[in-house]
Amino acid sequence: MLKLKGTNAITFILCMALIVLALTPAMATDLPWDEQVRMEQKPKEMAGDEIKAVEGVQPELYQGEGIKILINNKLVQTDVAPFIEEGRTLIPLRSVMEELGLSVTWEEESRAVGVHTDDTSLELAIGSDRAKVTKKIDAATVAETFSLDVPARIVEDRTFIPIRFVAQTLGFNVGWIETTQTVTISGTLPGENKGEERADIIGHITEVNANTILVEGLVANGTQYDKAYVSFDEDTPIVSGDTGKSFKAAGFAKGMRVEVVLAGPVRDSYPVQADAKKITVYEDVGPSLEEMGLAIPVGKVKEMTLYSLMGEKIKTFAPEEINEVIAWLNTSPTFTGAHILMLVGNSITITMENDDTIQLTSFGSKDHVVVSGQLDGEALSGCVISPEVGAILLSDLKL
Repeated sequence: MLKLKGTNAITFILCMALIVLALTPAMATDLPWDEQVRMEQKPKEMAGDEIKAVEGVQPELYQGEGIKILINNKLVQTDVAPFIEEGRTLIPLRSVMEELGLSVTWEEESRAVGVHTDDTSLELAIGSDRAKVTKKIDAATVAETFSLDVPARIVEDRTFIPIRFVAQTLGFNVGWIETTQTVTISGTLPGENKGEERADIIGHITEVNANTILVEGLVANGTQYDKAYVSFDEDTPIVSGDTGKSFKAAGFAKGMRVEVVLAGPVRDSYPVQADAKKITVYEDVGPSLEEMGLAIPVGKVKEMTLYSLMGEKIKTFAPEEINEVIAWLNTSPTFTGAHILMLVGNSITITMENDDTIQLTSFGSKDHVVVSGQLDGEALSGCVISPEVGAILLSDLKL
């Protein structure tokens, strides 16, 4: 069980493990940034001359301490920072779209950018509050026009697009983590995971009734809903995500993590109500730190250092690397099962601005990270399921 002890004690279920490591001074190394990518042009493609900035007054922008982009749990670096305009996050087009595997085109005459999948095309004219979406449905082609809260813009010679509208229109899931100012994008292009259905809600059971469960999670998980009453019957497929075997509905309990594909239509209410098409249950998986309101504040991290098993310093993480590791820790699910008390591989020490420290260690599983130490003066211990951080602990891998 992961606990925060003190006058304002908060307790949540996690595996117990507390490992204290010796600290040594740190030494900085740099994470190389992606090569600068510019939007360029050739006939209906980007490859050639730069697109010049739109004339006129630029909008008032909000950037805060820096907005981050997390695509399928990978932190994506951009050469120009994302920004928020009128409550909508705009991100530099090309580097993000390419990371998602999308093709991008540019029409010089209409000054419009296009983003395409095999069956959907999206066209946004620079400075326009209208977007054209064209979809192939069976043998027919259907075109629709939508209004935008904010238009696509060119800032510092880069084209910026409203990410939520664009990504969701093309079939991806978009979320926002307020505490870390992070845009999360998840999903794959149609056909990449044939036969797999995307979950409509991922979260934890907070209420169990005869034929209904209440599931609560975060849209940041890359799904459509944060809370839903899910109905099921004896014919609803319910399987264990751990074993792949059938799971009996009588075994539902509060705290279990589930992924639910809804069978629509979704009844308009809050929480939404819908029948389940499929429910996947993870018995030893708990909520993420972000879901529990216990995210590690990346803006308060003073230093993060990697040590060998013998306590020798391997490296000090650069700011971009810290952002990536903290994002993995905050958004990954926790592990509620038992594990052996063993120290294997490297360790990571996170030092906060108030000199609290958090240790990340491994007991030999590449998927699990033991978390222990202090946060805001309160004791902290538990286990997070993060293969990305686990890989660092079990090798000499550098980000």
